[in-house]
Amino acid sequence: KAGEPEMGMRRSFQYHYFGVPSGPIGWVGARMMQKMTSPSVDAQLAAELDLQPDDALLDVGCGSARLLADRAGHVRRVAGLDVSELQLGMARRRLADRIGQGTVELVLGDVAALPWPDETFSAVVCLNVLKFVPDPQGALQEMCRVMRPAGRIVVTMGENEPEDFVAGREA
Repeated sequence: KAGEPEMGMRRSFQYHYFGVPSGPIGWVGARMMQKMTSPSVDAQLAAELDLQPDDALLDVGCGSARLLADRAGHVRRVAGLDVSELQLGMARRRLADRIGQGTVELVLGDVAALPWPDETFSAVVCLNVLKFVPDPQGALQEMCRVMRPAGRIVVTMGENEPEDFVAGREA
């Protein structure tokens, strides 16, 4: 399909199952993603970011927003971006109280063109998203663009978290 990265059959299945969950297969994939990433990974990501009450946190590829709900409840403002409307629907249900308070923003969008101004966030996290992005370096540059000076960023690349952090710790 137009706009999707070129890939073999196995990667194509993973893309529709995990990359941009949609339809019945995506629904199953979205549910599985919640089970595949252990809460201890979320805990380590949050610890690496050293989240503080006055932070503004962006979760790129937020999925169902488990990290935002479970590890960033004390953070002043959180935002999540995902390419899957199915995932964002799950995130909206999970964060309904904070959305009502106006401290959460959930956006359907693309990491290649983040819809926030420069230097908006003090912390950015991105878990296993870049492997599905056609231009990972451009996506990382975009994440850095929206991060404030002296901000913190943690990005993971694959299935071996937390050993594969590329920021927050030397890869």
